[in-house]
Amino acid sequence: MIYTLEGLDCPSCANKIERELKKIKGLSDISVNYTTKTVDIPQEHEEEVARVLKRVDPHVTLVQGKAPLTDDDHHGELKQRLINIFVSVVLLGIGVISSKKLHGEQEILEYGIFLLAYIFVGKDVVLTAFRNLVRGQVFDENFLMTIATIGAFAIHQLPEAVGVMLFYSIGEYFQALAVNRSRRSISELMDIRPDYANLKTDEGINKVSPEDVKIGDTIVVQPGEKVPLDGKV
Repeated sequence: MIYTLEGLDCPSCANKIERELKKIKGLSDISVNYTTKTVDIPQEHEEEVARVLKRVDPHVTLVQGKAPLTDDDHHGELKQRLINIFVSVVLLGIGVISSKKLHGEQEILEYGIFLLAYIFVGKDVVLTAFRNLVRGQVFDENFLMTIATIGAFAIHQLPEAVGVMLFYSIGEYFQALAVNRSRRSISELMDIRPDYANLKTDEGINKVSPEDVKIGDTIVVQPGEKVPLDGKV
């Protein structure tokens, strides 16, 4: 049965969930589709899968059925990511220029500028790393990025700390953008799928759902209609 994974927002999260679900007896061949945010599992495993999701990523919930593909929410999220990246780039530039003029007690201001630039692009990464650490999940990309950048701050390599997190966020943005476009393309393909098939029976031609057509049945495609199913002409 098809289930929607609501709240799934990154490919690495999808891979992590898939690895954990494969540990369940009977689900070794399971596959999580990040593009459509769906997973196909037997209904009897629903509660067990829900428990795994709660442990691995509490923000992801299991919803029965296939939700319609829409990119409205993702568009707003991508726009906010881009704004955060732009603000961080501006603050990084200001920090690099001003760092040459700030000395002694004024270094606090220097730290403040770079820290603000870091927060704009790195707060979600740090929070995710902390949540994963609490759940006993360490050494993922969020944890490694957090340790690397905090270490750079500790040794006063401020531009490097912000720069590393900034480039990582830019990469995540382009990845999310590509996935969002793929999701939109799939949605458009789903929209052109015929809603019915003309099933030929002994009583005549009946309009039925394409899912109700069985192997060996005969369907009729009227002039101007789309072919609803693969078959032999």
